[in-house]
Amino acid sequence: MIYMLYNPLSNNGHGYEDVVRLKTILGTDARYMDITTIDTKKFYRGLLENDEIILSGGDGTINRFINDIYDVESGILIRYFKSGCGNDFANDVRNAFSDGFVELNPYMKNLPTITVNGQKRYFLNGIGYGVDGYCCEKSDELKKKSGRRINYSLIALRGLLFDYKPCNAVVTVDGEAYSYTHVLMSPVMNGRFYGGGVMIAPAQNRLNEEGTVTVVTVHDLEKCKALFIFPKIYSGRHIRHTDVVAVHTGHEITVKFENPTPLQIDGETVSSVTKFTVESGVKNHNSQVFDKEIKGA
Repeated sequence: MIYMLYNPLSNNGHGYEDVVRLKTILGTDARYMDITTIDTKKFYRGLLENDEIILSGGDGTINRFINDIYDVESGILIRYFKSGCGNDFANDVRNAFSDGFVELNPYMKNLPTITVNGQKRYFLNGIGYGVDGYCCEKSDELKKKSGRRINYSLIALRGLLFDYKPCNAVVTVDGEAYSYTHVLMSPVMNGRFYGGGVMIAPAQNRLNEEGTVTVVTVHDLEKCKALFIFPKIYSGRHIRHTDVVAVHTGHEITVKFENPTPLQIDGETVSSVTKFTVESGVKNHNSQVFDKEIKGA
C-alpha cells in the first residue's frame, strides 16, 4: 500500500492543492492521510514490509516527520513530493528528483542533532542563529497577524539595518574556540540552503563522507558593507569576504552568544537562546536506523 501523507498547512495553507495534483499521478492506488491528524510514530510502526510512504509538505513537514519516526528501525521506502514555501531541502537535492519525487531515505541517514535548552532533536537543513533566527521570529508574528505570504528578504534587510542588535559570540569547533565581536549570524548547516533559497554554506555537502557540518559566522560587518554583501548570500559569494565571514567545518560545534537571541531549526523558531550544540550524524552513530536496503528501491 502507498500511503500519501500530506500537510494541508504547508505552502501557506495551500498544501491540499498539491494533493489534487498527486491524485492525477497516483490515482486510487494510494491512501491519502492528513499528517497533522495522525500519531506519526504509531502509524509508522504499524506499516508492513512492502508499504511505501509519500510525504508532501515543506521543510518543516519533513523535519517533524523525521523527529517523530527516527528511532524506529524500518526498511520502508519513503519518497518526498515538495509542497512548501522555502523548499530548501528540495532546492539542495534538486538533481536527485525524478518525475517530481525524490527518495528521502538516503538523506535521513546520519542526520545531525541540535541540543538547545536541554532538548535534543534532529535537523535536515540547518540551524539559523542571529539575524536569521530574528527573521523567523518576526515572520511568525506577522503570519499570526495577517496570514499573508511573508517577504523574508525585506525582514532580513530591516533587521540588518535597524532592528537586530549584533553581539559577541564564541564558536567552538571540535574543541577549538573562536571568539568574534559584533556577530550578525552564526548558522550551522547540514545542507547548503536555508531561509527560502539562501546559499549560506555553498561548500557543504549533506552526504559528505566525513559527516561534517558547517558553521558560517558573519561578524564585524558595518551597515554600508552589509548592503553590499547581503545580495551575495543567495549565490554563496558572501564567503569570499573572509574579513567578515568565517567558515569552519567539524563534527561537534557549539555556538554561544553574549545575549539571548532567537534561532530557527529548519524554519521552526526557538526564542531567547544563548547557547546550542550541534553534533554531526557520524558523531551520533545513528546510521543503522535508515542504513538498511530499502525494499522496492
